[in-house]
Amino acid sequence: MQTDSIKASPSETVTARDGSKNKILRMFITEVNLLIMAFFGYVGIQGLNDMSIKDSSRYLILNLIILYVIYKFFYIISNRLWVSFAAGGFVWYVMGLVNHYVGETRGVMFLPWDIMAFKTAVDVAGAYAYHLYPQAVLWLLFIILTCIAAFRYHKPFFKGKPFLIYALISFMLCNLLMLGMVKSDRYKEIPDRLYLIERYYRTQGFPVSFFHYSKFLFIEKPQGYSVAQCEQGVEELRVAAALDKIDNADKIHAKNVIVIMNEAFADFKTLGDLPEAENALTHFHGVSENCVTGNLYVPVFGGTTVNSEYEFLTANSIAYQKGCPFSYAVRDERPSIASYLKNLGYTAYGFHPATAVNWNRGKVYPLLGFEKFYSIEDFEGQKIPVINEHPVDDWDVDRLIEMYEQAHSENDKVFIFNVTMQNHSGYEFDYEAETGEAPVDMSAYGEYPQAGNYLALLKKSDEAFEKLRLYFEQVDEPTVIVMFGDHQPRLEDDFSSMVYGLSHEDEFDENDPEYSIKKYATPFVVWTNYDIKEERFEMLSANYLQELVLETAGIELTPYNTLLKRLRHKYPVLSVNGCIDANGRFYGADEFPEDEDIRLYRYLEYNNANEKSSQLLWDAFE
Repeated sequence: MQTDSIKASPSETVTARDGSKNKILRMFITEVNLLIMAFFGYVGIQGLNDMSIKDSSRYLILNLIILYVIYKFFYIISNRLWVSFAAGGFVWYVMGLVNHYVGETRGVMFLPWDIMAFKTAVDVAGAYAYHLYPQAVLWLLFIILTCIAAFRYHKPFFKGKPFLIYALISFMLCNLLMLGMVKSDRYKEIPDRLYLIERYYRTQGFPVSFFHYSKFLFIEKPQGYSVAQCEQGVEELRVAAALDKIDNADKIHAKNVIVIMNEAFADFKTLGDLPEAENALTHFHGVSENCVTGNLYVPVFGGTTVNSEYEFLTANSIAYQKGCPFSYAVRDERPSIASYLKNLGYTAYGFHPATAVNWNRGKVYPLLGFEKFYSIEDFEGQKIPVINEHPVDDWDVDRLIEMYEQAHSENDKVFIFNVTMQNHSGYEFDYEAETGEAPVDMSAYGEYPQAGNYLALLKKSDEAFEKLRLYFEQVDEPTVIVMFGDHQPRLEDDFSSMVYGLSHEDEFDENDPEYSIKKYATPFVVWTNYDIKEERFEMLSANYLQELVLETAGIELTPYNTLLKRLRHKYPVLSVNGCIDANGRFYGADEFPEDEDIRLYRYLEYNNANEKSSQLLWDAFE
């Protein structure tokens, strides 16, 4: 019996071979296109921020890997080259544009945790003036034209099983590329000094820098940490706190503690020779009796108010959290000065004349122990005087007095924490048209309209502070009034350089403590309406201020505060931007001294901020 065999004809064999070759060629073309787009994406994102890729050439490969993976991801999920071009281009274009405008208005770069503050950004966006600039238009046109060019290949190069195999291989390749990148020596040399982030975005490239600093969204457990280690340290601190209580038994105990964190409140008199700055703070500088004053070293510049707020309220340092804890860390009840004073019988109010969603305060304040949080929504229907769309400090102080009187009618012990809004950036507005008053004349120094507006605002803050102080000067109950700045304002670059005594800000040496002191220093005052010993601190980081306020108010310190008191005598500045010891020696943020108290502080902070409630040592903080 004869069996017929079926064989492929020569033409069919050639067609199959040509089809395989075509698929390989198309795959090659796809990869080349994705790499080309990654390169142009890198040039574009740097160009949107006036940064040359020459400055970051050492990190070129790392930046290309990240952008290639982004484009590759969109190609894998869409199987369309034009979709990959459009979506990948949209990602880097928007990120670059946001970084440009954030830098222009706030004076700092766009960082990963800023994404979580989207509602806050929308809330304050109206106060800024935005200008479409040539690079933004050109790169938008580039993305549109490349998408149009790629649309001719709108049909998939291959489908079904071949594409699934390709997608799987691509997924593995992307993972290997990212793993290889983070394990590379070049990536490991990227520093963590966030106060130099603008320089690092320029010299390392935006994509790899943004990716690297996203690690601070996740709090790393300190090496050697355990709840048992914390408990052991707390036992010794309890003894020290008890001894401190005995030593301070004769102190007057304040019945009222009013704390104002004043928006963008800076004292350029302490930073440089600027008579106009001294004139703007006449009353503030005039407080010389029954007060503790100094320079407060805050964790931020130009924005991210909430980090200074967090350091005061919790006594934790952003040095060990980075990021923005209000956005991701405070998700259940946490100890703070509010919860502590509430346990001691104080009524605890919080007040911020902006929306409750601003930095998530409406949710965070109750979790920190505040009985009531007042936002701008609580004054709906009232006529609120504003400058540059922000409630003025004079109105703010009137509300503080009302809140005090309301709370005092029910309780003789009151704690109020207030974050103002008047001096919030931006400063490009017509001050005279809004107020009927001329801004501060800066013509002797050059064209600085923003600085003139800001100093005029500062004068109004000074007058409001005096109004509050004079009110409580007449109150019989022992009262402590605290005011400090959350950060310095972002003004004209040339003006800042002039104040700092430089020809340009780039002259700052990253290892020079003067850099950090000047750019991150704001003034503070702790005033009482009773007799206390006057004191001056030239350097004090914001995480220590809570302890200093409690001690000045004659209120018993917690074990945690006792540790902070010990630390501030050894290291007056312990900040995300560096550490300065009692002898004036500066340590970078990634090279803190080996010290048992610093180690215990880090352990307790981790327990305070990140441990589950069942593992949290509440009695150490309250």
